[in-house]
Amino acid sequence: MNIWEIDQKQSDILPILRLSYEKLPPHLRQCFAYCSMLPKGFEIPREVFINLWIAQEVVEAFDGEILVCRIHNLVHDLAQSVAGDESLNVKADIKSISDRVRHLYLHDDDLHCNEMQTPAGLVLQALDLEELPSSIGGLQQLRYLDLSHSSNLRSLPKSFCKLVNLQTLNLMNCEKFQDLPGNFRSLVSIKTLYLTCREISLTRKSLQSFNSIQFLLLYNCNFVQLPSEGFQNLNSLRVLRIYDCPRLASLPGNIKYLTALEKLWIWNCEVLDLSDGDGLEGLTSLESLLLMGLPKLINLPMGLTENVAKTLKFFRIANCANFAMLPEWLLSFNLLQRLYVEDCPNLSFLPQEVGSHIAKVHVSGCPKLGKV
Repeated sequence: MNIWEIDQKQSDILPILRLSYEKLPPHLRQCFAYCSMLPKGFEIPREVFINLWIAQEVVEAFDGEILVCRIHNLVHDLAQSVAGDESLNVKADIKSISDRVRHLYLHDDDLHCNEMQTPAGLVLQALDLEELPSSIGGLQQLRYLDLSHSSNLRSLPKSFCKLVNLQTLNLMNCEKFQDLPGNFRSLVSIKTLYLTCREISLTRKSLQSFNSIQFLLLYNCNFVQLPSEGFQNLNSLRVLRIYDCPRLASLPGNIKYLTALEKLWIWNCEVLDLSDGDGLEGLTSLESLLLMGLPKLINLPMGLTENVAKTLKFFRIANCANFAMLPEWLLSFNLLQRLYVEDCPNLSFLPQEVGSHIAKVHVSGCPKLGKV
C-alpha cells in the first residue's frame, strides 16, 4: 500500500511530512529521495549521504561536524514513496530493471553486470564473493560503489580500473581484502575511499595512485604503522579519518606533506602515541581536529603550535582517559571558534582565559576541573 493511501486518522503525521517535503527546493527533494536506499533506524555516517548525493550530481560538496544520522521509519517510507523507480532495492528473483533506475541496491551474489543498465550508484553490501566478476568493468558510468561488509572479498578484477567515472569506493569491513589493483591510478575520478585493510593493502605503490583522493577513511585496519613513504602523493587529500585501528602506534612523519588537509579525525586507536607530533607542523590548512578514544594521549603534541595554530577552527578531545592538561599555548590559536573537551577524567588544568579567547567552549565529564 502507498503510504498516502493510509487513512489520515491512522497516522496524522504522514500528511505533515509530505507537506514538509513538498516545500523543499527541488535539489533538496532529490537529496531526500535518495535516502530511500539507506536502512531504517540505523546510525549512518554522514559521508554515506553526501557521497550518494554527489554521485547523483545534486550537490557538489557539504561541510559540517555532524558524525552520524538516523532515518526514522516514517521518514524512510516517505523517501521510498517519492523516489519512485529511480532508486531500487533488488531481490534475487527480479526479472528486469527499469532503464530509469539511477541507484541500485542489489541483494544477490549472482551478479550479471553485463545485463544491467549502468546506474550512477550501486550498493552490493555483504556479498559472499571472493572477487567481483570481470564484467563490473562494463559499468563505466558508475560513480558510487559500496562493497562494504563483504567479509570474503579478497581482490578486485583488473577490469575494475575501467570505471573511470567512479568517485566513491567503499571497502569498509572487507576484512580479507588483500590489495587494490595495480592500475588503480586509472581511476582518475576517484575522490572518496573507505578502506578496511591489512598491512599489504596500503603499500607505497597504492599510495602513489591516490593523487586524486580527497577523503580517506581507514577503519578497523590491522597495521602497526602507516607507510613511511607515499604520503607526499596525497596532495589533494582534504579529509583523513582513522577509526578503530587497535594496533596503530604512530603517525608517519611524512604526514607533513598533506598540505591540503583540512580535517584530521582520529578515533579509538588504543596504542597510538602522538607525543612527538612529528609531521603535524607541516599541516598548513588544518581547520578541524578530533582526538577521541586515545588512552595514550597525555599532552597535546608540540607540532600543533606551528602552522595548525594559524588555521584551526574546531577542536574536540573526548574519551582520552589519561589526558592531563590543556596548554596555555592553545590561547594563541586565533581562529579557533569551538573547543569541546569531554570525558577526560584526569584533565586537571585548563587555561583560565580559555572562555574569553574561544567563542564556544564545552567541557563535560572532567571531574578534576571546575565549571568553565
